[in-house]
Amino acid sequence: MTSGKVQNAWRRGILCLVAAYCLAHVCVTAVWMLSPWVSEYREWAQADAALQFFGLHGGELYGGPEASTFYVYGILFPFLGYFFTLLSGLDVLLVLRLLSYLSALAAGGVAAWLVFRRSGDKLLALTAFAFLLTADWHNVTGTATPAPLGTLLMLCALAAAERGRVGWSALLTVACFFVKPYFVGIWLPLQAFFFLKSRRQGWWYLLGCAAVGFATAFAVHALYPNYFVYNVVHHLAAASSVPAHLLRQIALSAVFYGPLFVLFAYGAKRLGRDFFRDAYALSALLLFAMWLRLGLHTGAFMSYVFHFWLPPLVVFALPWLAKLEASRLRTAFLGGIAVLSLWLAAFYLTLPLPPTHAERRQWEQAAAALDVLPRDSTLCLSPVLASRAAALSLPSRDNGMVQFYSTLASPSPLVQRLFPETLAFQADAATHDAQLLRRRAGDLFPYVVADERSVLSPDSLRACGYVPLRVDTLRVGVHRICVSQYRLQ
Repeated sequence: MTSGKVQNAWRRGILCLVAAYCLAHVCVTAVWMLSPWVSEYREWAQADAALQFFGLHGGELYGGPEASTFYVYGILFPFLGYFFTLLSGLDVLLVLRLLSYLSALAAGGVAAWLVFRRSGDKLLALTAFAFLLTADWHNVTGTATPAPLGTLLMLCALAAAERGRVGWSALLTVACFFVKPYFVGIWLPLQAFFFLKSRRQGWWYLLGCAAVGFATAFAVHALYPNYFVYNVVHHLAAASSVPAHLLRQIALSAVFYGPLFVLFAYGAKRLGRDFFRDAYALSALLLFAMWLRLGLHTGAFMSYVFHFWLPPLVVFALPWLAKLEASRLRTAFLGGIAVLSLWLAAFYLTLPLPPTHAERRQWEQAAAALDVLPRDSTLCLSPVLASRAAALSLPSRDNGMVQFYSTLASPSPLVQRLFPETLAFQADAATHDAQLLRRRAGDLFPYVVADERSVLSPDSLRACGYVPLRVDTLRVGVHRICVSQYRLQ
């Protein structure tokens, strides 16, 4: 077989692998998105935020410390979800899942376009698209999560910077913060890129970010005084630091994306000093340094890799496959390994299969048991069944984020000076969980639905006089969670 035929065979093999992965991703995602139940423990929080946006539907989302639920992520994702729900009339959870997955597809499209511009290779562009589908990952694919929107805006900010669009880049950088706060980290590599490219552009970018950022912050603060308590104070207080957690992610990343690291090193060597004039190279390096801190946080496993660091790495590294100073066979071989890494990562980590028939039956039985409880005497404290409780108009005081209430009150004098609203949460932070059980008149709900991760543990509920009526073990994404019904004796 001639060298050209071997090269063509490799490219066809890689193409089949990438196409099969993309098809599998779309099919598995579609099944997850159409599920009537939550696919991740805190998924209902996004829907709750969208429904209560601007205080509509009796909401108190960004109200004071007396609010029964709140939202610790940015305002942009629930706002878009609320807007599209109004336009379409579809179920809010389905709309948010579609918005999240369409953002991932769009991020993949932007990455593919950028890689094609840099390499002129359609196969590499398709491979970049396939890699970026992992931006949708949050334990399972097809989950309503704001992260893919942040990835999309981050890539658009980089693309705007590469084309010298300073104003658009500044606007998109600020928008990243209002999706999830850590996405604002893109500011550092972009600021360095603009200053290294042109001191004038660097100052314009800095001023643009400051002007848009402060104007937006003042407007949001005027509408929702506690917004930055939920979105900034919480993240400052909740950031954990577990080295073993980071090391596990580094090990998996080395296995799955080792070829990309090789290509990154090769590209850095080829560029020399020009490395610092490449927006994607700078971003891949500096966002990796930031990820070393984010990866210590036990609240997420591999998600920061997929959402935050992998996108610029893919855009910078993949095009170098087309420029390797080696035989075409070696280029195709390395490309095959890169895509094989993607394939293994996808099926062993990012594409768990949807619930089986037996697992769906368990959900149906739990929902049926909830249906027969009296509407005005039942309180739902389980985020797992919060969507069903909302459909039945049952009172619900936990959208998946109430566990974070204690993080809204900070003892730091600096934080209290910057965010004085946090002082209003100080008095209630220690007793908030117990208050969830009580009606406004002060009596306890006769029936309570909770799960093993709820803010009130089974022991706490028993201490209040509740006895369990039934227990259902439900598969929520990749986890199995016990949900219980209690009655007051």
